[in-house]
Amino acid sequence: MKVSTLNKKARILQVIDVLNIGGAEQICILLSNLLKKANYDVSLLLLSGKGVLYDGVDKSVCVHVLNKKSNFDIFSYYQCAKIIKQYDIVHVHMRYNFKYVYLVKKLFRIKNKLILHDHFGNIEIDKSIPFLFKKFFKPNYYIGVSDSLVQWARNEVKINKANTYLLLNTVAKVVTKNNKKEVKSGIVLVANIKPIKNQLHAIRLMPYLDTTLTIYGNIQDKNYYDTLLKEIQKLHVSEKVKFIHGNTNIQTELNKYSMAIMPSLSESGPLVLIECLAQGLPFVSYKTGEVSRVLEKEFSFCFSNTFDIEVWVEKINNVLDSGYNFSNAYNTYFSEEVYLKTCLDIYQNIKHS
Repeated sequence: MKVSTLNKKARILQVIDVLNIGGAEQICILLSNLLKKANYDVSLLLLSGKGVLYDGVDKSVCVHVLNKKSNFDIFSYYQCAKIIKQYDIVHVHMRYNFKYVYLVKKLFRIKNKLILHDHFGNIEIDKSIPFLFKKFFKPNYYIGVSDSLVQWARNEVKINKANTYLLLNTVAKVVTKNNKKEVKSGIVLVANIKPIKNQLHAIRLMPYLDTTLTIYGNIQDKNYYDTLLKEIQKLHVSEKVKFIHGNTNIQTELNKYSMAIMPSLSESGPLVLIECLAQGLPFVSYKTGEVSRVLEKEFSFCFSNTFDIEVWVEKINNVLDSGYNFSNAYNTYFSEEVYLKTCLDIYQNIKHS
């Protein structure tokens, strides 16, 4: 693989609010660690605090913790400006963090290159433009994690096409112990609990499947969680469905199961499907997000464009019988090496624009 020509002396700052459980947070940590491992001068700025995933940051990465109290914390603006002015490239994850850093950049007339890395997962059903985003907060440089986001940035926000980039998500492959005596069984679903993730559909499949369902995810919508519990009781599948909350290293759990399902209504990635590929775990997913776009030709039988129960049951049974080696797709499309090379090429283009 060709090595990027980005100067190792270029100072790079990754920015996010807090490292709690989420896809953007995982990407921010992974990218910081990959850049440091490749001997680039990278630091991390946490605007609000450390978070539960903080220990995943490589100990050699310089970390600034702003601990801002609110967006009206004037002292934090000054502290933030002191930090970001030291770097050539400021790579900001998520829209609301970008707005904050962009305002700091304007207030203190900082000249470095500011990038928005957009992880917005609802783009398939919500193409609205955030308040003042098209005018005052319009990014000069934009990275989207899906082609849908990149097209939205070009066509709706009107960002210069030459300054918009696609950077597919990835995950660090976790090497797990393969216990041959451990029997794999059941279906796993990994997603924080809220309506967009559509766990309700997965539960409604269970009366038609002779297996169990384990749902990993934090409760982000209590009313929706209550709806799921009621549906489980209504369908008499309480012995077949269980929830696990608070897990921060899902790849080490995946090898317990026969397959995964992903019924989300809208996704930018999703990262969990890449984690499945990294562990060679079969899956069936609703056809949304960048993973489905990349894999649909080779693995069309894994994706459904409907939520018809019969279609899903048939696909689940077919995938379980397929015998495909899913880990090859991870190495081809989503490896850490491919990800870092693409990101460095983006930095190189932006630095010389």
